[in-house]
Amino acid sequence: GRYTLASLPKQGKIPSRLGPDRYLYINTFYVDNRQVITVNGAAIVRADIMADNGVIHILDSIITPAGSGL
Repeated sequence: GRYTLASLPKQGKIPSRLGPDRYLYINTFYVDNRQVITVNGAAIVRADIMADNGVIHILDSIITPAGSGL
């Protein structure tokens, strides 16, 4: 699906496009009064870049979706 920053859950998981048992885990916390949102541990550094085929979010590291075992 398409997820803007505002539509992401504050905590939890969203399905990956890699299969029914693969997820992206979202966490929100604060560092020095600044909100930090992570996806599988990688911080979102720039969000909501609209593209013809979806929404782009730039992260501070490469991620891989976790399986259903986490």
